[in-house]
Amino acid sequence: MLEEIRLSFIKYLDTYFFQRDLQSTLDMFSPNITGYGTGVDEIAYDFDGFKKLFERDISEAPNPVRYHINKLHITSPLRDIGIVSCELNIQTQVLGQELKINKLRLSVVFVLTTGRWLIEHMHISLPTQEIQEKESYPIIELEEQNLVLQRLVEEKTGKLNEAIKEISILATTDKLTRIFNRLKIDEHLDNELQRSQRYGNSLSIILFDIDNFKSINDNYGHLTGDQILVEIAEITSDKVRQTEFVGRWGGEEFLVICPETQLDQAVEIAERIRFTIEAYQFKGTGSISMTASFGVSSYRTDDTRDIIISRTDEALYIAKGNGKNQVVAR
Repeated sequence: MLEEIRLSFIKYLDTYFFQRDLQSTLDMFSPNITGYGTGVDEIAYDFDGFKKLFERDISEAPNPVRYHINKLHITSPLRDIGIVSCELNIQTQVLGQELKINKLRLSVVFVLTTGRWLIEHMHISLPTQEIQEKESYPIIELEEQNLVLQRLVEEKTGKLNEAIKEISILATTDKLTRIFNRLKIDEHLDNELQRSQRYGNSLSIILFDIDNFKSINDNYGHLTGDQILVEIAEITSDKVRQTEFVGRWGGEEFLVICPETQLDQAVEIAERIRFTIEAYQFKGTGSISMTASFGVSSYRTDDTRDIIISRTDEALYIAKGNGKNQVVAR
């Protein structure tokens, strides 16, 4: 990417300085171009303004302008933005007189547009005196503005990264409970199954379902039902280790993946969650308590995701059939 930006910049220098080709130069400008088009404090606010400046410049000094790059620095804070800063020595003839300018400073912002790097902002600074340590520039303020521009781009990059992070969270998180959604919990289960198949690691899963949940929605409304789901997700997340994964399997069902966990250990975890739910007073339900039924199973050689889930679901079905509010392992 940086090489593409560099080549676009060199093409601009050759086209504008050496070839003095107005139309080809303008073709390298973005329709949104702004900035200082000359070193005598002349600013253009749009494409037409730049066209007039460059048209006058080339007509008044049509001879090729030879240039030498002293310093060149290119950054690309975003995939579609490039910032070029350079220092040039230039030499040409105007009205038969030799003109030399040393240490001309040029800053250019490129934006990737439909596959091409186009110039969207420009700043040219000319030295006002002979080259000295404390050389001053007539528009030094704009050079500072370029730093501001770069900071703004960096800020935009930070906001973009935050947005990407948020999108990733939304794509993998259940909107209501803020735990893993079905897609992500499936992905974690597949990964852990692969580890168990490859290294022989123990693995257990817990599938549980809230008992009589339909009656809560019917008697208290769906908002209360949603609140219960949120609180059960919080209870479950609080009762498992950081190495375990909690996800909403669907409706009022939840799945817990327990890597490096034997069946009896997973049963203990399930019992801990079951007891906490039974003893918990849920908001908006008065004195009503909730219970849940649990199925637990562990990885066996050659288990696929469907096989271990089916076996765990059978255990849950047995728990429901035996009176609910209990843990059954298979």
